[in-house]
Amino acid sequence: MSWSSLPFAYLDSAFARTPGKAASFADLMNLAPINDLSYLSGDALKSRKAGCPAFFPHAFFADGRKASDAQKHTGLVQIDFDHVSDVDGLKATLSALPWVAFASVSISGCGVFALVYTGQAHELALVDSVLDAVELATGCEADRMNSKSVAALRFLGADNAPYFCANPEAFQA
Repeated sequence: MSWSSLPFAYLDSAFARTPGKAASFADLMNLAPINDLSYLSGDALKSRKAGCPAFFPHAFFADGRKASDAQKHTGLVQIDFDHVSDVDGLKATLSALPWVAFASVSISGCGVFALVYTGQAHELALVDSVLDAVELATGCEADRMNSKSVAALRFLGADNAPYFCANPEAFQA
């Protein structure tokens, strides 16, 4: 079974208190409108972004949004790069890594996010190994806080051509 057929909890916006909805990743990509917020910055970007659909890439949540509410790990680690000068180049570099399952331009239009397949529970030592390997391969510094939080949200971005791999290799630490 492909990672993309796993159920992901999602919110209509970051203002929702509980997920309450589930969809496969493929369905989630079709559900969410393409959100291009690259014309915004600062508080205007934060405010508008919070009203967009978001999902939990690290674990399935049904009854709450805290780490303790995680019910099942997805086997994925979210990697987030902010303020990237060459988003297409970084996305291409990420897509060449055998354990990258997905890579896309961020909702801000100025960053890139990727999902790395591990097939394992979201453990901090594993996340650190993934981050180290991705940073070494790309030469870019990732947002480590977002990757380490099992309850981190991911907003769907404005990428009309995201990279998608249905069956990536599992990352090995």
